[in-house]
Amino acid sequence: NYKITPFSKDTLAYKVSIGYSSSLENKSYTFIHNRPNTYFFEKYDTPNVEDSTTLKSLENKLFLRFKNSSIGNLNLDLYHHNWKYKTGYNEYAKDTIISNNLNISRISTKVTWDKKLFGLSTKLMAYQSSNKDFSTSAFSFNLSRKIFKDFNLEASYKYRSQPLNFNSYLTQSDYKEYNWDNTNLLNQNFSTGSLILSHSKWGSFKGELTSINNYTFFYNNTPFLYLNERFKTEVFQTDEKINYLKLRFDQSLNFGKLTWANNLQYQKIDQQKNLDDNEILGDPLALNVPEFLIRSTLMLSSAMFNNSLFFQTGATFFYFTDFYADQFNPLLSEFVTQNNTKIGNYPRVDIFFNSKIQSSRIFLKLENVSAPIKHLINIDAPYNYYAGPFVPYRDFSVRFGLIWNFFD
Repeated sequence: NYKITPFSKDTLAYKVSIGYSSSLENKSYTFIHNRPNTYFFEKYDTPNVEDSTTLKSLENKLFLRFKNSSIGNLNLDLYHHNWKYKTGYNEYAKDTIISNNLNISRISTKVTWDKKLFGLSTKLMAYQSSNKDFSTSAFSFNLSRKIFKDFNLEASYKYRSQPLNFNSYLTQSDYKEYNWDNTNLLNQNFSTGSLILSHSKWGSFKGELTSINNYTFFYNNTPFLYLNERFKTEVFQTDEKINYLKLRFDQSLNFGKLTWANNLQYQKIDQQKNLDDNEILGDPLALNVPEFLIRSTLMLSSAMFNNSLFFQTGATFFYFTDFYADQFNPLLSEFVTQNNTKIGNYPRVDIFFNSKIQSSRIFLKLENVSAPIKHLINIDAPYNYYAGPFVPYRDFSVRFGLIWNFFD
């Protein structure tokens, strides 16, 4: 006989479970250009452009869950992953230049543990894969406790070294500029420390500092002469360390039936800028974020007709400072870093009304009501509100919806 746990008369003192799960996921993306032009620069000798990628992901997981009042909660996971990434095959010379598929198998383990020690809620996690190529390693811990009445303090640290998206390593296209084989790229490394001070009534304040090594991204290196007329993209991995500071305040105040919810965020990126005078994007800023983001909502919530009708109505204010927002590339289906065009510095207001009547729900939203007000005050005011570079945000619009459940 072997005792694997200390003796206890309480049959609920130990809870052990063993299990297995498996998942299979298939993804595909196809870009078809029936009338090719020079927007993505020169193409190979083919009448139409049809690029495709497929990704098959298989995950097998064997897990052990152990729960004990003295030891805490201990979880052990053993993973087997297999990824099959493939680009579309085309019958011309470019297919002999680079491979068109990646087949990766990986074994990894994960351990998580949490327990309350000396009034501290403690959580630990470690993750490690066995193979050298396309490996992932991660570690994190989280400590939290109540320090004063209604005040809670939480500190955490996270480290993660992970490979890139597969289309950063390998891409094939009918367009000549969109073919690359970058299997020599290094893992991205992220180290994040955060501190959160929260109050049950007055909200929470979070400070977070992230250090990034080998940050990798798609960047727009289109010559300035062809800005917004053509689109050239390459994979870039910076060897400079990036420090990303984020400070965030969240608050929700209730005054009877009125609620005032606020989110204020400050962000600062510390990175080296090496722009060549002759190349607008010679060595680009890798990570671009707005310095300030503000979101504020004032709403009224109430019930009428013996609580048979519940409604919420109010307004939401959005604002963020201008910054070089990422630009969407439809050929890659990825957002691309650019340092040419800024968006932002435009306040936006939405007005909304939501109601629920028994099994029916109705919503009405007036989006961007600030736009007509702005042009009513100044008819010559510029239309400077954008969702992305060269992508205008929609003008004033009305959205209406109805959900009616005939059966409860």
